[in-house]
Amino acid sequence: MDRDIIARKLEQLRRHVARVESKKPFGPAELAHDEDLRDVVVFNLVQAVETWVDIGMHLLSETEVPPPESMGEVFDRLRELSVFGDPARGLRLANRLKRAVGFRNVPYTPMPGWTSTRCGARAGKDSRT
Repeated sequence: MDRDIIARKLEQLRRHVARVESKKPFGPAELAHDEDLRDVVVFNLVQAVETWVDIGMHLLSETEVPPPESMGEVFDRLRELSVFGDPARGLRLANRLKRAVGFRNVPYTPMPGWTSTRCGARAGKDSRT
């Protein structure tokens, strides 16, 4: 296992979490009315989840377990390998991380003037209507 890769990914994870933490305190009302705040929080949470998956996939690549078929399954495999330590704690953490993966699939309200269909279909291009 390349410890430098893991260290870089852990630093990325720390930065994404710190970015969300730096915007606290906020609640649903603030997120609903402040698009900039919502953009920062959603982006960094999604990136943190993807970084967790990257770390998990890197760890799993060094094992003989079959590759996971979904992002959520990464955490089941890690739990099965006792990567999270105590079985009860591991189950709780794996379930929380799987729910976080599900968070990535929650519809996101884009900025005014943008349509979600076009934003997703043409990422990286000017897709304003």
